[in-house]
Amino acid sequence: MKKVIKILFIFVIAVVMLVKPTYAEENSSNESTMSIELLEKDKKERGANEEVGIEVNMKDVNNITAGILKIKYDSSLKYIGIEEKNNNYTIQEVANEEQSILVIAFTSNEGKSGDMKLCSLKFKMPEKITEKTNFDISFDNETNLVTADNSNEKYKLVPITVNCKKTEKSEKIYIGIAIGVILILILLVIVIKKNKKK
Repeated sequence: MKKVIKILFIFVIAVVMLVKPTYAEENSSNESTMSIELLEKDKKERGANEEVGIEVNMKDVNNITAGILKIKYDSSLKYIGIEEKNNNYTIQEVANEEQSILVIAFTSNEGKSGDMKLCSLKFKMPEKITEKTNFDISFDNETNLVTADNSNEKYKLVPITVNCKKTEKSEKIYIGIAIGVILILILLVIVIKKNKKK
């Protein structure tokens, strides 16, 4: 019996640790809510090797003094760096290119509230665009915010999808390759027919 109680106790502790409110999708009526979003600076389709600016915005925040944002980006993108920073915060970033993870830590002496742009990130599109046209950038579960009054505010994390297309140059190369293959096949058929006649 003691063994069963011990197992149940451990199970309850594990569940409590797993469901602690780091972020939530649903709003609660008695708690304030806010959201952090990744947003393309100028939404358009990108070509190969183009740079794209991504804004990190905080909406409806209340007394935010610090935070850690863990951002996962598509491995086809190349992270260049932070382009613009919010002067109210000291911002540091660490990028792990092998795992395509970017960690942004920010702090302020006093809590900030309302809507604000935290920073702007710069990525480079792949040098060669294949059939793939969408590149996702999203928040990891380890994202965490600190408020001045240490309250557990809920927040939503909104990701971004960067759209791209094949450049005219790459399309011409593929058309050229296709025409070349067709010509080689035609020549092979002619050579085979001539050999059969002999």
